[in-house]
Amino acid sequence: MISGQVPHRRSGASTSPVTTVQPAATTSFARFLWIFTTLGLVVVIVVIGFLIGIVRALDSIDGGLSTASGSVAGAAGNLQFLGGPAPVAGAAAETFLVLGVQGHGSDQFVTLRCDPPSGTHPLPEAACRVLGEAGGDFTKIPGQPGTMCPDIYDPVTAVASGDFQGRAVSFQRTYPNRCDLARHTAPVFAL
Repeated sequence: MISGQVPHRRSGASTSPVTTVQPAATTSFARFLWIFTTLGLVVVIVVIGFLIGIVRALDSIDGGLSTASGSVAGAAGNLQFLGGPAPVAGAAAETFLVLGVQGHGSDQFVTLRCDPPSGTHPLPEAACRVLGEAGGDFTKIPGQPGTMCPDIYDPVTAVASGDFQGRAVSFQRTYPNRCDLARHTAPVFAL
């Protein structure tokens, strides 16, 4: 019988209306199911948003890393101004260079000063001597002629920027591998 309906009268039966009530468990279960479904959807939306945020962060990190490695190469050209105070008129011209070798997975940069030879370069005396003999022209460095190098392509790029005896210099060249780099530029780029 549906709630609120009055059954037919029988003889001797009471005249009060009969009502039936839905079990409380059925309405509680429906509420639970609705709440559970709603919370589940909220959790799914939050997780998807979180994953999208992670993907965007990783993309920006990857873009930032490639920009940073390009900036390191570009920064070498700007470091000539960090070499110390400007030369005084009549003073000996200074040599201050930032030298770098960029290869697959590794970038190395050092500083080189001459008169007296110093800096973070591992062989400052030899590098200053060879650069002096070449007049600061990196294309005229004799290197190690006659060196036999393997025919393996693992490119490296030599970069240099700064002042050589008071004159601004800049150099960048890519070699097929480290052996070929040494054959043409040792000991200047022996980092």
